[in-house]
Amino acid sequence: MGTFSVWAIVHVFSAILYLNLIIIILISDFKSSANRLAAALLGCFAAWSFNEFLLTNTSMPLEYAYIIERINSISWIIFPVFAALLFLTIAEDKKILKSAIFRFYAVAAPAFMLYLSFSDKLMKNPDLRSSCWFSDWCGGVWP
Repeated sequence: MGTFSVWAIVHVFSAILYLNLIIIILISDFKSSANRLAAALLGCFAAWSFNEFLLTNTSMPLEYAYIIERINSISWIIFPVFAALLFLTIAEDKKILKSAIFRFYAVAAPAFMLYLSFSDKLMKNPDLRSSCWFSDWCGGVWP
C-alpha cells in the first residue's frame, strides 16, 4: 500500500497556482508576446509540479514512474529557452532574437538534451524512496 505525503499536497497546489497565474496573464493581454512567453514559462513549472505530484504515489509501478520522469524532463529542459526568450523580449533585444546562431542554439540545445534524457544518459531509472519515486543523475560528463 502506498503512502501519502505532504509534498503531494504542496505539488498539486503549486500546479493549480501556476495554472491560475497562466490564466490571469493570458486574460490580461493575450496578444503580448511577453505574456505568452511568461505563460509558457509558468506552464513548464505547472507540468513539473504536476509530475512531481504523480511521483509521490509510491504504489505506482516502476514503468509509470520512468515515463513520468521522462515527461518531467521535457519541462526542465525547455524552461531555459522560454526564460531566455522572455528576458530578450522584455529587453526588446531584437538583434539577438533574430540572430540565426541564437535560433539554432534555442532549438539544438534542448533537442540534444531531450535526446540524452530519453536515451537514459542524464537520469537513472527511478528509485522508490519512502515518500516518492526519485531519479538520480547518471555519472558522466552530460549531467
